[in-house]
Formats: sequence, C-alpha cells, structure tokens
Amino acid sequence: MSDKSIDRRRYTDREMALILKRAAELQEHGPSTGTREQSHTLSELEQIAAEVGIDPRYVVEAANAVDVEPTTKRAPLLGAPTTYQVSRFVEGEVPEVEFADMLDAIRRVTGKHGEVSRVLGSLEWKTMGPRGETYVTISPRQGKTAIRIGGQYGLGAGLVYGVVGTIGAALLVGTSVSTGSAIDVGTLAAVGAGSYLAARTAWQVVAARTERKLRKILEEVTLKVLRVAKSNKNDA
Repeated sequence: MSDKSIDRRRYTDREMALILKRAAELQEHGPSTGTREQSHTLSELEQIAAEVGIDPRYVVEAANAVDVEPTTKRAPLLGAPTTYQVSRFVEGEVPEVEFADMLDAIRRVTGKHGEVSRVLGSLEWKTMGPRGETYVTISPRQGKTAIRIGGQYGLGAGLVYGVVGTIGAALLVGTSVSTGSAIDVGTLAAVGAGSYLAARTAWQVVAARTERKLRKILEEVTLKVLRVAKSNKNDA
C-alpha cells in the first residue's frame, strides 16, 4: 500500500489503539521487532483486547479455535463421532481452594450437578445422561493448568438410531395392515434406507450440538482459570 493511500485511510478507535500500541513496542524494542514473528500469552491478548474494547470472552473463544486439541473417534457409518475430547493448557496453576468456582462454571453450562472427585490435586467432574457420559478434568501441574473435557456418547447414537428405526418399522406395519398385503422387498429396502439416512442426519445434529456444549464448557473453565491465575500473579 502506498504512503498516499495510507494517508487517505480512516481508522477506527480500536485500530488506532492497536496501531499506537504497536508503534510504542517498535520504539521500545527497535525496528527488528517488526521483521520477526512475536509470540504472546493468552493473558497478553486479553489485555490488548481490553484496551481496544473487546470482551476477553471472545479472545478465549478465538484462541480455542486455534489451539484446542480435539480428539474424536471417527464413525463414518453413524455420520458423526460418539467419542469426543477437547483439551488445552493454560498458563498458571489453579489452587484447590478455587475448584468451587470451576464447578460453578461447569454446572452452569451443563445444567447438571454431576459427581465430583479429587485425585492427586486434580479436579474430576462427570455426569451420566441419556446420551452417555460427560467428564471434565482440571489438573494444575508445573505452572500450568490442563483442562480436558469430553464424553462417550454411544448410548445417544444408539437411542437416536433406535427411535428412528422404530418409527420406520411402525410405518411398514401400518402400510401392510392398511393395504392388507405383505411388504415387498422394494418397499422394505426403501423404508430401511430412508430410516438410516434420517437417523444419520439426526445423530449429526445431536453430535454437533454436543460438541458445541463441550467447547462452551472449555471456554467457561478457561476464563475462570485465567482469572484465578492472573489474580494469584498480581498478589505474588
């Protein structure tokens, strides 16, 4: 972009704040800072965001999209996985006395009280529902806090396929009774294929909703960990 084009451009207040902040960094560290890629912690990104009027919540959400480590077991026939895990490591350790706040965040998002246990300084929370088991583990170790959230949802997939299959079978029986004739192979195949596709689509919707909730839990817990870590750092 030419100097003349830059001169004509109008900048928003947020852009201006970022530009001036970056200019101050260049002045402090020298021109070489602008020629090599810099790294920043999530706390630094939150601070920059706050300076330009961006809610830190969205910084965490954006960071999640970049560095979350998802683990899933592929299930091509079912249309979506039945096992999920998302995890991340946050700078700073959460002391056990702060675990209650972590539990509040988990329960608020899930709407479930769940079962709680503590193992070797880690917090473990899990709940069982019609879809399967959901779990959260928060483990402070060596200056960092590992957050792992996931679940086993084979029961949910079985339930979806079972309900849709039952509806398909009922339609077949109803058709046979109303026509007074046996079900031919073509009709059986058509209804079977339709039921499978309907169940596959339904499970994809349910699985996507489940994954979004897991990521929401991760976002909320990460925010809590960051707040606690920042508070402890300021008190030190």
